[in-house]
Amino acid sequence: MKRQNDLSLGEAIRLMLREYQLDGRLKDFQVRAIWQRLMEKRLGNYISEVRVREGVLYVKVLSSSLRQELTIAREKIREQLNAEMGEPYVRKVVIR
Repeated sequence: MKRQNDLSLGEAIRLMLREYQLDGRLKDFQVRAIWQRLMEKRLGNYISEVRVREGVLYVKVLSSSLRQELTIAREKIREQLNAEMGEPYVRKVVIR
């Protein structure tokens, strides 16, 4: 017999993450994992740092020509990451 206050494991984990304010950090790690899967093979040698903080993706690029190309394509990158996330989490992409 199932009680009314029983939760599934997934619901309990989501509630715990929200309660301890860890859901944002988890999403930051998910964005980094998606970035690595989509872009790391092609751009790995030219990228020195990728960070995500509160919905903003920071990418540090070693090549000036690649930096210019990524700056032009940053809206498309943001849309791709949000599509993979399934929600509009990435608000901005900063290329340095």
